[in-house]
Amino acid sequence: MSETVYERIKKNPDVLNMKNTSLILDNYLEKAVHDKKNIVEVLDYLLAEEAKTKNR
Repeated sequence: MSETVYERIKKNPDVLNMKNTSLILDNYLEKAVHDKKNIVEVLDYLLAEEAKTKNR
C-alpha cells in the first residue's frame, strides 16, 4: 500500500467524524493483515465498532 493511500485511510475517519475508527484503525489493520482478514471482514468490524459508539 502506498504512503499516500495509507495517509488518506488514516485521515478520512476524522473527516467523517468517525472518532472510534480513528482510534482503533492502526492496531486493527495490523491485526487484520496478520490474521489474513479479507476486506469485507475488515470493513464489517470497523463499521460495527463505530456503530456501537454512536448507539450509546
